[in-house]
Amino acid sequence: MDVLGRSFFLLSGENPRLSAAELQQVLNILNNTSSVELINSRIASADVPQRLHGEIIERAALTKMAGLIIAAGSVERLKKDEIELAPGWENLVPEDVKGFGVDVVKISGASVNSLEVEKRFAEHILSCLPRLKVSLEKPDIVFMLLISPTTYVAGILGATKPKHFFQPRRAGRKPFRIPSALQPKLARCLVNLAVSSRDSRVLDPFAGSGAILVEAGLMGHEAVGLELKTWISNGMALNIRPFCPSVCHIVQGDAKRPPFTSAFDAIATDPPYGRSATLGGHALKGLLKKFFEAVSGAARGKARIAMIVPREEYENLLEAAVEFKPLQHHDVYVHKSLTRRVVVLGLE
Repeated sequence: MDVLGRSFFLLSGENPRLSAAELQQVLNILNNTSSVELINSRIASADVPQRLHGEIIERAALTKMAGLIIAAGSVERLKKDEIELAPGWENLVPEDVKGFGVDVVKISGASVNSLEVEKRFAEHILSCLPRLKVSLEKPDIVFMLLISPTTYVAGILGATKPKHFFQPRRAGRKPFRIPSALQPKLARCLVNLAVSSRDSRVLDPFAGSGAILVEAGLMGHEAVGLELKTWISNGMALNIRPFCPSVCHIVQGDAKRPPFTSAFDAIATDPPYGRSATLGGHALKGLLKKFFEAVSGAARGKARIAMIVPREEYENLLEAAVEFKPLQHHDVYVHKSLTRRVVVLGLE
């Protein structure tokens, strides 16, 4: 693989497979036709221009960093100081760049001396571009080394997700709280898996505390949340108000009878589940059947659904989703008695 000019992406370690799937859909949303390729379980690459790095990192819930690749190889060669930067990599460094920094990220328990590798990498850069100077305070450009137990990727940093990106929106920090509320990271991931363009309109038929609406709204999507109970609808409004009051809307209504026809391009939701989970007296199995019957009328075009169910309910979901084609699924471990399954389906 010719690495020069390709982009690297550092994926979340929580669920690399789900991270890669979300990243691929984000590229689709941004009209980039490149396929995501895994260099290893945590590092992906794709033919993506540098100008998109910031938007990708801002949008993707499970991608932490993006940049341009200038080298890739085995860790054994790295340990022997045999980094081979791709021919022509110097052309990726703008003429007005003077100071540079180097940062090393070890992933999956890589056993290298970070300081030693960082020093050698900086020396290598200086030998190729002597006009540059090391800048520890405010570098004009940052060179990255991502190191796993078997492979490394060297590159020019394009964008990185702020450390506390999701903290202000965590379920426990919002004014209205309900048990098992969806956390913003997974909510944002669901929205990305469901939408197909920047202007997709999103429906959450089981909106609850409003996590999906907030993440959809922050990404610029008009989003509507359905909620049956008045006290939850009122609480959801408190959670939405600080983040997306102009594009997030709440409708008090029944998910089994949504008051919409051919109105939404994407459905992202986390239906109630568990031993006692009901909605209007319906257990989850019956709820799924009524849910798919209802949303097929509310969806339009080639609408997609991204939703979460307990893994053991997956077959029931497939039986219920008569008008939808399963596209992908990913398991999310919660604890020893619960694994949740993220499921993506498309309207046939």
